[in-house]
Amino acid sequence: PGSYSANWEAGAAVRTGGVYSDNVCLDESNTESKFIATATPEISLKAQGARASMDLVGALEFNSIANSSLDCRGSSLGDNKESPSPRLRFSGQSELLRDWLYIDASAYADQNKVNAFAAGGNDNLDGTRNTNTTYNYNVSPYISHRLGDVANVLIRYTFDDQRNTVDLVGDSTANTAVF
Repeated sequence: PGSYSANWEAGAAVRTGGVYSDNVCLDESNTESKFIATATPEISLKAQGARASMDLVGALEFNSIANSSLDCRGSSLGDNKESPSPRLRFSGQSELLRDWLYIDASAYADQNKVNAFAAGGNDNLDGTRNTNTTYNYNVSPYISHRLGDVANVLIRYTFDDQRNTVDLVGDSTANTAVF
C-alpha cells in the first residue's frame, strides 16, 4: 500500500486571446479581414511517490477560424483550418520490482515547421501551411541490478513511435535494446 501513495499536485487554467489580420488568406486577390479568437484550456498533474513519479502538462488550443465560412482555396492557407491544436508533455517512471524491474514512459505532442528553411509555421494559425503536428511516445521497460560488488546488470528495451499530421514529414518507429 505504501508504494501506491503519492504526493499529488494538480492545476488547471484557460487562456484566451485573439489575432486580427487584414489579409487572413495571405492572398493579393482575396484580402479578407478577420478576427480569430482562441481559447486554450490547460491541465497539469504531478505525482511523486516512493517508487513512481509522473509529470503531465496538456493543452488544446481552439480557434474560431476552424468553423468559420472563410474560403481561402487557391491561397496559401487553402482549407487547412485546424482546431483544436494539441500540446502535451508527459513523463513517468516506476519501479515495478524493487531493485530489479523498472519502466519509463514519455509522450509529446506539439506543432513544428514542415520546412525549417521556409517562413511561417510558428503556430497553428499560420497561413503558410508550414505547420505540422508531431505526436511521439515511448515506453522503456528495463532490468537494473547490482550483483554484489562485482557488476551492474542493465537490460533495457525501448519502443519509440512518432506520427505526423503532414505526410511530407514522415512517421517513424524505433526499437532499441541494450545489454
